[in-house]
Amino acid sequence: MDDYLNVVEIEAAIARLADTNPLLCKLLELPNKSAEDRISHALRISTAPGAGRDTLVVIAGVHAREWGTSDAAVVFAKDLLAAYAQGTGLGYGSKIFAKEDIQAFLNTRDLVVFPQVNPDGRAYSQANDATVVEGWRKNRRYLSGQGRKKKYGVDINRNFETAWDFKRLFADGTAPASDVEGADNYHGPSPFSEAESKNVRDLLNDHSKTRWLVDVHGPAVCILYNWGIDETQSDTEEKNFRNSDWDHRRGKKTDAYAEYKKSEDSQLAKALAVRMSDAMSQVRRNRWPARPSFDSLYPVSGSLADYAYARQWAVPPLPKIHSFVIEHGGSFHPPWPIMAGVIDEICAALLELCVAVT
Repeated sequence: MDDYLNVVEIEAAIARLADTNPLLCKLLELPNKSAEDRISHALRISTAPGAGRDTLVVIAGVHAREWGTSDAAVVFAKDLLAAYAQGTGLGYGSKIFAKEDIQAFLNTRDLVVFPQVNPDGRAYSQANDATVVEGWRKNRRYLSGQGRKKKYGVDINRNFETAWDFKRLFADGTAPASDVEGADNYHGPSPFSEAESKNVRDLLNDHSKTRWLVDVHGPAVCILYNWGIDETQSDTEEKNFRNSDWDHRRGKKTDAYAEYKKSEDSQLAKALAVRMSDAMSQVRRNRWPARPSFDSLYPVSGSLADYAYARQWAVPPLPKIHSFVIEHGGSFHPPWPIMAGVIDEICAALLELCVAVT
């Protein structure tokens, strides 16, 4: 592979992995077609299908212009399968993974890789980003307007249910998303209004033993964990996104509100994120800060990472998912030789998480 894969090539790549590893892999068809009538697939890797084992889910390609995230997910699955089948270790730069660790992970855990959540957006981005300022971010569903004033696209990473209603939950002026059609971070008319976010939700529903999730993005150069809604605290459980008493007060730093998270969950998330960061730094000696999302970037609403962790409070209760965001370095889609090195860093982080949760 010497350039970014296009939409068809990504689908073909995971189909080929399933075909060539029939005892380990199954190609999963997602139920919701995109606005441009594309069908998406994920790859399930398991040495004991149907055993109900704890599962790690890797998501990529949510934002259209972040081309390398999908490529990284494909490379990660390919490398892991090859190392397992051949009984070898894996190395990325100076970070080496022992064959025993790779065998142990796939012999005790399941892995699901969904490399291309937003195929319409990727196709449009790869065809048009030379003329689109900063690149296309959203999906390509037609919203409204005529002629040159036609408006397209919803930001998939603002369309998940948790804290989606930012105008009610967040303080004025925090602007974690937009409710204006055509805006780059338009959150859609309702939670899960988009085929792409529905597919992720359905994938998690179908894998009820999911315990860990990584959503690969770029290019902020960090490893993130919950929360993105606000700062994180472990002292006052009543301060949470479900408590309307705190509406219109979320999203500001160093004020009276911070989002509740059990201290043991915060400690575990930090420990795993630091391990991923350390693994990435060994590939090319780049430093990758590991921090809560809100502390690193800006307040977010309706994000996948927050939704995955918050699913534990749904009815009926769902298992807790420790969720992370890898923000790769470089730019949205740097020249391929640069991205190839970044992909090694992403793969090292993902494999380190595999080892850590075994």
